[in-house]
Amino acid sequence: MKLKFLTLMVLTSLSISSQVRAENLVVNGGFEDGNQSFSSSYGFTDEKDGLYPTGKYAIGSMPEFSNPYFMHVRPNEGNNMMIVNGSATPDGIVWSQIVSNVLANTNYYFSTFVASVSPSNPAQLSFSINGVSLNPVEPFLATEDGGWKQFHAVWNSGNSTTAELSLINKNLIGHGNDFVLDNIALATTAPVPEPETYALMGLGLVGLLAARRRKLQSV
Repeated sequence: MKLKFLTLMVLTSLSISSQVRAENLVVNGGFEDGNQSFSSSYGFTDEKDGLYPTGKYAIGSMPEFSNPYFMHVRPNEGNNMMIVNGSATPDGIVWSQIVSNVLANTNYYFSTFVASVSPSNPAQLSFSINGVSLNPVEPFLATEDGGWKQFHAVWNSGNSTTAELSLINKNLIGHGNDFVLDNIALATTAPVPEPETYALMGLGLVGLLAARRRKLQSV
């Protein structure tokens, strides 16, 4: 009975992970399709052409290609991410997308992963839907060490069936203020641990199953 229960836990954790991925309404939120399906007030440039002046972004896998002084950060998942040189222009929209198929009177979680690629003056992200900021008082502050961190804000759709999602960087300092974005999502389920966490969970439970089996065989 215990073996069946632990097996069910492994399968359930993997099922939950797949369900959360499937319900994401954002298109190309992991940038695997390159520079498409979203808009930005920042200027697009090739990853290897450099992000100069401020207010530029690239889609790629190696921040160092854009600036040799950027920290070594790999995509949170997949092969691409959005590499950004923060703009000094107020309320510049880093990323935006209009999402349809929104259910009325439903709570949604607008989320993204963000990491700094320069240690000074980390980005300060504000989440906005249909022109209304979801965190107007305290923008989310990116880490300074190059580590990925997930942020999310809750939005109730009310009568809306579409949502114009926007990520705005409130940091206007030109020096530093360089960061990367990945895995942008809008879903009815709260953000869950990264896939690696599920993998570790699954391996741990498999280990418990093996240990339990050995114990039964030795009896």
